[in-house]
Amino acid sequence: MSVTSQDRDISSVGYARHIGSAVLYIEPDGDWLVGQFGQKVSEYHKVKYSNITSINDDTFEFTALSVEAKNGGYKLYLQSNADANVFVEVDVDAAGNVVNADVLTQAELYAAEVSSGADLNGNGGLGDSDILVASATEDGTFSVYLDEAGVYQIKAANGNFIPLSFAGAPVTLALLDGSFEIEAVLADAQKGGYRLFLSDNDDNVFEIDLSNAGVVDPASIDLLSADAVSRLEEETKTDLNDKSDTPVTSGWTTTLNSAEIRSAVERFTQSNSKIDHAELVNIVDVAIQSLRGATKVGKEVFSDLKAIASRGQSLFTAKDLNGTETGYLTYVFDKLVNGSKANTFYHGGTTTAQNLGNLNSDSTVDALQKLSNKWLLGKDLPNPTTQGDTANPNARAATGSYKAFNFELMSGSFSAFDVNQGSAGTCYLLAAMALIAQDNPNAFKSIFVSNGVGTNTLSTWGVRFLDKSGESHWVTANNELVVLSQDAADAAYTKAKGVDAQGNQSRELWAPVLEKAYAQANEIDIFHRTKSQNNMAAIEGGLAEPIVYLIGGKVTTFATEVINYNGVPALNTSLVPQGSTALAELTKSINAGKSLWLSSDNETKSGESTLFTGGHAFFVYDADLTRNDNTTVKVYNPWGFKQATAEDPSPIHLAPFDADLVNLVGVNGYDFWIMV
Repeated sequence: MSVTSQDRDISSVGYARHIGSAVLYIEPDGDWLVGQFGQKVSEYHKVKYSNITSINDDTFEFTALSVEAKNGGYKLYLQSNADANVFVEVDVDAAGNVVNADVLTQAELYAAEVSSGADLNGNGGLGDSDILVASATEDGTFSVYLDEAGVYQIKAANGNFIPLSFAGAPVTLALLDGSFEIEAVLADAQKGGYRLFLSDNDDNVFEIDLSNAGVVDPASIDLLSADAVSRLEEETKTDLNDKSDTPVTSGWTTTLNSAEIRSAVERFTQSNSKIDHAELVNIVDVAIQSLRGATKVGKEVFSDLKAIASRGQSLFTAKDLNGTETGYLTYVFDKLVNGSKANTFYHGGTTTAQNLGNLNSDSTVDALQKLSNKWLLGKDLPNPTTQGDTANPNARAATGSYKAFNFELMSGSFSAFDVNQGSAGTCYLLAAMALIAQDNPNAFKSIFVSNGVGTNTLSTWGVRFLDKSGESHWVTANNELVVLSQDAADAAYTKAKGVDAQGNQSRELWAPVLEKAYAQANEIDIFHRTKSQNNMAAIEGGLAEPIVYLIGGKVTTFATEVINYNGVPALNTSLVPQGSTALAELTKSINAGKSLWLSSDNETKSGESTLFTGGHAFFVYDADLTRNDNTTVKVYNPWGFKQATAEDPSPIHLAPFDADLVNLVGVNGYDFWIMV
């Protein structure tokens, strides 16, 4: 599964909906299949009941959510389409036959979430744990949590929880619908009750009054001006807009509670120096060491970390490969300290998620270490499971472990031929990466910040992605890649190999690190995918949208009518201009130096070597730079550079190979996308 429609449930190809200890696979017609690791899709079993030989989400009006391997068969977990609070556990034998079904109690549902590592009820956590959403001012007196049912609640100074309500109904995760994020809650000294601050997807900040009982006053909802936000941030010492722009004033470090943290900050900022990555890691380490013997972070250290984060723009330095200052450290330290939806879970390279949550004064010291691992050290490695590249008929669900590869990020320059797909179904992403490397290789210099080698001997990089509005989002990725065995010479997914400036084979990491970082950034929920999880399987399948998330702009395809690709803003359709044709427009693009992103549903060969294959992405570039009207092109397969040689006259595939747009454009099964 490399190329799919963005609306996965009506996709023309099958896909894995859940991969845990077993695989829940959805066929193109929606039927459920269950399978084990190491099996091909053709070896999976359809779920059957009595004389009903295939079941989908509509058969009994229950949607299949996840599956576990149990007792030689499977445990399948379903949610009612009619009542989202009803969940069913189904026993399925090894051949896919339903043998028993039970409605789960809440306690059983929570236990199933923990055992399967799947958030079945969508409340943002596993089991019955409360999930920290936002803390208060620097002293951390108040916090906002999500309870096990997905209801927002304030944890007051006395430790009591106060559920939030609006118009007589609870304020839930579903009610905010991903459009708003709670940033902070403060006590309202004048009116009593609380002041709640939220931000929307366009960075607007709203203030809302709550009663002592947590009831929203709808008349109080106020959109704050930029000046009002700045004034309130200074007044409350709270970063309400996530911009970390509190000014650094003379003597500000005297407000830090911990002498050890204060000493470290002053040492690194003397003579107006700025704090780099290694120094910021050291500051967090000092904070953790200062808590020796404690179990919780506490108000003083939490306050100090928030004070540092709020001044990130003035305090931190992080330059990309062009030598240009970025907001990388400001961004990741803000998420470490002030919270992010990506903090809900921690994988650490395992197949099972565990609850983590945002930082506050009641957080454990271990949680602070894990948040540092996640945002500064790249150690929250994605769940390594994949369904596999289903463009390959031998695709199998796979998992593995991580291994460090001590190669350079890039040797010579970024090249399209550095992109060599492994067994993950990410060809859509890799075709986008290769296209950018062909047309504008220097664009990658703005994507990476090199942190060097840390004290743990792992190399790390800041990796930047863009959202639909062109805003930057950063993750930290290290040089650990998935392998199927620890003695493997290369990664299981995108390979750590490329070409240097002279065209010689070299070992380099930019392509596999960028693929892994894409999975990490998926958890921030900026890619508009079906599942926003830090999971390699969750980034399998897509179209040309990664071009936009990597370098900005938009991509478009020519069509006879406007198509909505499941609301993904990066994907657009263009009607062919009057008097022109799609072939003419694409030919102009090729001859203007633009490469094309291409998906294929067709199979073609040259002798025994594969050229086009179904459900797969390629990129296409001009084959004759001496002409400005030719339609001849080269087609590159992300499976990697491969040409016929005397030793191997019929390789498995050819890349690049020759083609002509005349024979491709307008032909059923070929779809082209261009950058605009």
